[in-house]
Amino acid sequence: MNTNQFLYFRDIKNDVKPQHEDTFSAPADALFFQKFVKHLLTPHTDECMAECFTQFDAHCRLPLQAQRFLADPETISVFKTYFEKNVRFQPVLATCLVHLFENKSACLFQKLESQVTDDILGLIFDNLIQHPKLILILEQIWENKKLIDLNESNYLIKFEEYLYKAQSKEEVRQQQLRDHVGGVCSCLSILTQLSLQQQAKCLQLMQKYVFKILLLHVPNEELIQVLQFIQIQVLSDPKICCYLVQDNFCETLMKLTDSFNTEIQILSINLISLTIQHYPESLSFYKTQVDKLASTILYIVSGEDDLALSRIAMDVQRLKDGPLRATLKFDEIIKVLIQKQAWGEGVDGEY
Repeated sequence: MNTNQFLYFRDIKNDVKPQHEDTFSAPADALFFQKFVKHLLTPHTDECMAECFTQFDAHCRLPLQAQRFLADPETISVFKTYFEKNVRFQPVLATCLVHLFENKSACLFQKLESQVTDDILGLIFDNLIQHPKLILILEQIWENKKLIDLNESNYLIKFEEYLYKAQSKEEVRQQQLRDHVGGVCSCLSILTQLSLQQQAKCLQLMQKYVFKILLLHVPNEELIQVLQFIQIQVLSDPKICCYLVQDNFCETLMKLTDSFNTEIQILSINLISLTIQHYPESLSFYKTQVDKLASTILYIVSGEDDLALSRIAMDVQRLKDGPLRATLKFDEIIKVLIQKQAWGEGVDGEY
């Protein structure tokens, strides 16, 4: 075993001497990945491998080198095998892969051999739970809608398997799910732009997994991400509201109005008002909550946040014009909004 072989950068632009087959150089080395594969297949010290991966990361950041890496099925296969067998290096290798796809390499995906794409997607989905940053690669790949359209069902099946694991593993639920929230919302946002058939599938995924994130103990920042994601989906397709009355979701939104975070309160009230507007069947629950809803809204409008006032005013208008107009006590709320010049013209502004 090599114990003293340290790899190093060498600027071949200024030093054009023939390179030894074991010498890695600066990210202009056209033979880098041949040497890289050989290095992965040969025992080396941890220090030596750490330096190797530092140079690998530098090459991943360059579009031309990234193309070379993705073009070789053998290189991908060796890398995948090494990744799976060497847990201690997985965090740094996951970071390298993310950098690889940050330089527009995702656009090459549809031109790669099927074995390469299968290996890469397999590596991503098999390790997403342990390494949430890998979902950034899916975002990059799926931004090209054609890539999804080529094999929509397989993508969604794999994604559903991943979501199921993320929700069902207790250790993930407590420690790592918060790291997945942003990526899950981003990926589902992309997938909902597909065909109507796939939109329906994505709505099912939202109901089964994303909505349930609200029931978990995740930090406010992630909670806000999920609420904003659901809000955007509802505004773009009000039919989603029919999902917002299942699995105790109405109760969950009402509980979130008790949050000490004003943003969470406002987003929850907005989803409540949208649900009542677009899915009147939800009234069977919300009619029992009018006093609590009114007191929460009054508490918010009594604050000093002008932006919060303008946003909540739109929900008050929506509720006032809706089926709760006879039961919700609006007079005091509207009085405060008028005093703060947040009622009247402009109430129908953007949320």
